[in-house]
Amino acid sequence: MAAVKQVGDVHPKNPNLVWTEYQPGKFDYRNKNSIKPVGVKPMDVKQLSVWAPSAKTDSLIIIAQSPKADAQKRKVAYDELEKRGHDMSTIDTSGTLDKFLNNQNKVNNLLGRNNPTPTPSPVVAGDEAPVDEDGITEEWWLNKTDARVKKNFNLSTKSGRIKYDHFLDKMKKKQKNYKNPVRVMQDLARQYAYFLKNEKARFMISAGGAGIGKTYLFKTLSEYLNIKPFDSTKDAPGDGDYGYFEAPNVSSAKQLAGILKSHNGKLLLFDDNDAVLTDKRCAAMMKKATATGGKRIVDDPEDKTINFEFTGRIMIMTNKDLATLSENEDTKAVISRATGGKSEIYLTVSETIDVLRDRFQKMEFDTVDRLDDTNEDVQERAEVFHVIEKNSKNIDPAQFTVRNFESMILVRRAAENGNAMADDAAINDLIGTHKQDWEEEAGYLITKAQNDELFVESAEDFSKAEETEENPFVKIVEGQEVEKAVEEEFSVNFDNMDIEKAETLLFGE
Repeated sequence: MAAVKQVGDVHPKNPNLVWTEYQPGKFDYRNKNSIKPVGVKPMDVKQLSVWAPSAKTDSLIIIAQSPKADAQKRKVAYDELEKRGHDMSTIDTSGTLDKFLNNQNKVNNLLGRNNPTPTPSPVVAGDEAPVDEDGITEEWWLNKTDARVKKNFNLSTKSGRIKYDHFLDKMKKKQKNYKNPVRVMQDLARQYAYFLKNEKARFMISAGGAGIGKTYLFKTLSEYLNIKPFDSTKDAPGDGDYGYFEAPNVSSAKQLAGILKSHNGKLLLFDDNDAVLTDKRCAAMMKKATATGGKRIVDDPEDKTINFEFTGRIMIMTNKDLATLSENEDTKAVISRATGGKSEIYLTVSETIDVLRDRFQKMEFDTVDRLDDTNEDVQERAEVFHVIEKNSKNIDPAQFTVRNFESMILVRRAAENGNAMADDAAINDLIGTHKQDWEEEAGYLITKAQNDELFVESAEDFSKAEETEENPFVKIVEGQEVEKAVEEEFSVNFDNMDIEKAETLLFGE
């Protein structure tokens, strides 16, 4: 008795033919590359996962190697083949699966799955920072708006910000539960992943310095989870083919209402788009759109008789710190609604340099191409990073981000190009014959004050600084406990910063 053929069985003499249900209840051998079943609903990923363990290996190979098939379905077949000990080097992953595997590898790196995870130290009672009823940490030194920080550090000046940054770095790294920047970003990636998968989570806010990777993590994880961004060339606002919409800069409540209504039901990303938090009318609308329970009814700002129920989700990313934003009561009310997650990451200059040390040879930039000679490219980046390390004690924390690295490469190349042109007699009457020192130019770029500010401290502030030079905080900090903490932890020797001190004496900040 002949064996009963099953859908997917390969022809015994022609491997390009497979047994196919080409119409409901009708079967025949068909070319595997042109199979288009009629009236047969294909299995979804869940159904395929149930079927795969009992499927024939040849059938799984066909699915895994279909270049245009759904990536997640190919991955189900791919994983089953791997479980069976199949030689995976023979599987052609080109097309959708190759892209899926690459994205998965990126995500695993972000989440630390590709690296051994150190055994966490046991939690000791009392280790965690106390939290008050509003969820604000009692690690006062992390909060720039805390009265003790304001009294001890003049954050309107570059030198004050540098001193606070050194103090902050010292305090952070002393904590038993201190996490290095890589671990911090991995934890953020996990928080993003949970928010993206949890469709009941209405609102998340992610705060932190520019360039640390907030947006990159979000978009990489979205792609991995098959949450597609809105594509204006393919998608219509509100249709079912995309998962999130990255909003343009919002300038009015009317514009915000239009975005919420057009992309209702979707995940809305407001990246570096602070008007949705700080504009009074926008904040009032966001309070309704991010309400933690019940229906969220949003009014039309032009006509209060017109409203709609908002059913979407919201992700806000900001480079500002939440404590400063929360000084505005309307903004604070919106932030408090972030039950889907609230992340706040601020790296000191030292920590940012640590991030750069791990990334700078791998980073790709829109405005800076790689040098044709690989060795020269590696050398160039190493020299630029060296300039950052050399100037680290004089970097203004308010303007330093990972993105500065790109600008410094541009400065280096511009200086070298200008120096080459200075030797050309046909043009050097326009640009001069002098040679620029690119390290000097890059050093200025990396150490200039925020927005090229030129603050001048008052005579009273300057005399106070002189009066308390050895321990600049003991006389102005209230409370013996705080006084002792500052005295013990603040040990950076600013007397070594000769150049900056000279400039301060001559010109002020």
